[in-house]
Amino acid sequence: MSKSVAQALELAQNVAFMLESTGFGDPIHLNGRTYMPGELGSEFERALATLRQGPKVLDDLGVHAMLRKEIEKVGSVAELARRMNVTRQSLHDVYSGKKGPGPAVLGYFNLNRMGGRTKYELLD
Repeated sequence: MSKSVAQALELAQNVAFMLESTGFGDPIHLNGRTYMPGELGSEFERALATLRQGPKVLDDLGVHAMLRKEIEKVGSVAELARRMNVTRQSLHDVYSGKKGPGPAVLGYFNLNRMGGRTKYELLD
């Protein structure tokens, strides 16, 4: 999260709550919507919370845990390999740690490789 974006949202949130606390009760019209000052402050608070969460990042162990759960769910490595359209052996190599997950495995879990081979970001 950009420090300047967070600071701007915090400032906007403080202004909205200040307007509410001083008795400014007039509606505020922004982008075709109407807000009361307290509602606007809550919108900024929600936006800040979302920014602070950032992307979910996994390492190889996190990906392995996802793979293990999915194998248990579908019943076997062979069945999961079929669903991913990869060979059973290549999926077993990923599961055993001999190889890192390739595009098919990453795509199945909606993951994106980031910063080399050891970090993966969960895409929305």
